[in-house]
Amino acid sequence: MPDIFQFNSNKPIPATNQSGQNTGASTTASNPTQPSDPINPVAKTTAAQSIANLPQTAMNLFSTLSVKPRGVNFANQDPNEDVILFFRADFITNAFWIFATIFLLFVPIIFAILAPMVNLSLSMLNPQANLVILYFYYLLVFSYAFISFMYWFYNVGMVTNKHIIGVQFSDVTYKNISTTPLQEVADIDFTQQGFSQTFFDYGTVSIQTEGINPKIDLVKIPQPGKVTDIILQIREALNE
Repeated sequence: MPDIFQFNSNKPIPATNQSGQNTGASTTASNPTQPSDPINPVAKTTAAQSIANLPQTAMNLFSTLSVKPRGVNFANQDPNEDVILFFRADFITNAFWIFATIFLLFVPIIFAILAPMVNLSLSMLNPQANLVILYFYYLLVFSYAFISFMYWFYNVGMVTNKHIIGVQFSDVTYKNISTTPLQEVADIDFTQQGFSQTFFDYGTVSIQTEGINPKIDLVKIPQPGKVTDIILQIREALNE
């Protein structure tokens, strides 16, 4: 509490005689019920209490950040281990491949409109061949969109009351799961670079550890400041 609200029970009080005159002597006020610690112990909030009081956020299939999500589990999870944070890259990071896919969908139509203007003709190929080429082209476009979506959807991270867990998915044939105990976390900070990350509030959380993996980067996750604060609270709760 600020000094202005502190009460010093040992402050000398001038003594007076029966007539109310000041005798010049001083006495000390005694209050056996007054605690020696001026700070109210009820007002203290531990890190564990702060984590327990975190508001739960709703989670859906495409959530990018969820606090204390329900129904989220993972392999080799301890019986008394709870997921406190679930996150993936911010949805705005999908903007490039979404707009690229939309543009590629209209490329054949644009080509069909512009071809006669530049004296290009597809008459050298029969209609069946043109149709096969068109099917193959759209197959490539949808494959690009599907892989881009899967990469965003399955590259997720979780923070429990014991571990930091990362799931790395590069394609349909490769998946890597890394687990780092929170007790090995030495330092944590976050960075936001450029207008897009600052405006849409996403960035990279960097975690320095004392374990096998000296550095963990949680890339382009939403609200990196909030994620950093919660991880620090969990680590502090483990040290209490």
